[in-house]
Amino acid sequence: MNEGFSREPAPGAAVPGTCMSPAGPAPGLSPGSRGGGPPQGIPPGTPPPPGRLWVPWSAGDAFAVIGLSFVAILGAFAAAGALIAVLAAIIPGLSSDALEGSLLVTSGGFFLQWMITLGVAFTYLKLRGYPLDLETLGFRRPASLPESAALVLGLLVSFYLFLAVYDTLMNTFLPDLVPVPQEVREWYGFDVLGFIFAVSQVAIITPLMEEAFFRGIVHQGLEKRLGFLPGAVISSLIFALAHGDYTLYIPIFFLGFIFAFLTHRTRSLWPSVPVHFLVNSMAVLGQFLSG
Repeated sequence: MNEGFSREPAPGAAVPGTCMSPAGPAPGLSPGSRGGGPPQGIPPGTPPPPGRLWVPWSAGDAFAVIGLSFVAILGAFAAAGALIAVLAAIIPGLSSDALEGSLLVTSGGFFLQWMITLGVAFTYLKLRGYPLDLETLGFRRPASLPESAALVLGLLVSFYLFLAVYDTLMNTFLPDLVPVPQEVREWYGFDVLGFIFAVSQVAIITPLMEEAFFRGIVHQGLEKRLGFLPGAVISSLIFALAHGDYTLYIPIFFLGFIFAFLTHRTRSLWPSVPVHFLVNSMAVLGQFLSG
């Protein structure tokens, strides 16, 4: 039992922070439902750290997953780059620039990145013996649907207000740091097919993948060990750095903190998904509609 949480509950008393008693879950609730108690596969009487998310892995596992995924992605993309160079060398009239800028390679790279990232993460966690399913990962019903809806609306508005103020300040005082949106059209092209791929991959698939990885695995592991605030700061910093554009570090850090807070407050990843979807959709639509 974790140090600091070894005191046993009184007979018949509920475990703090859960919907469960030592005898089992409350009627109609499974272990781990609503994110209040241990996920399925964990002994029912196991108490979580007070006020923290409960996952079987911890901060060390989160950092290991990040490091292993990063190395695997670097290796895979180095191999893909070498393959493109070989194809360009042996196929007459085919240039490596044309291949790298094609919709096929862009879409393939997108799927390769997430297959490697989540594949490495899930393999590592499984090899460590942790129970891993959608509910454990965080795709569970929020603790309160009305509160979740209010938080989604309020935090979405807060993000765009912050973005407007930040953009104004940067334009006034530090024009070199004005946020520059990632140029989605250069990745996918300017035609209808490129728009369809951009929306499906950037606006729909990416929110699910990023929430599963950055909040489901990384943030929850960090919060379990460090508490909400340190865990949210570190996971949001990692989330910002992963986007690779220094002009976007602060806005994306703020957005990542919103996602971490939503996950912590609602005990679910689902409320973060529509916010993430709307932010990404607005970015894609804004670029394509601007011509």
